[in-house]
Amino acid sequence: LLATVVFAPHALADVSMEERGKAFAWFDSLGYPPITTLPLVKVYNGYWTEDDFPKRTPTYEYGFLTQSDSKRFSICTLILGTEIFTVSPATKERARV
Repeated sequence: LLATVVFAPHALADVSMEERGKAFAWFDSLGYPPITTLPLVKVYNGYWTEDDFPKRTPTYEYGFLTQSDSKRFSICTLILGTEIFTVSPATKERARV
């Protein structure tokens, strides 16, 4: 099943402030972290693409930093998943995570 979502800004005009408030309250009830208070981060995820073969291009994960210590950290991804990473030293190919 393939679904396409088209965002139409004018469609928001048909949604009342009360309905928007209910939608935000529902989303807040799902238990996701309050991302408006968390830093947005770009994390090297350990994978590469070879679109420019033979050049390897590192890939990154974007998300909101939810926890961190000197060894590990976790992010809430942009698709509302949780990823846990191990802190690594910087190398020539990538910046320190």
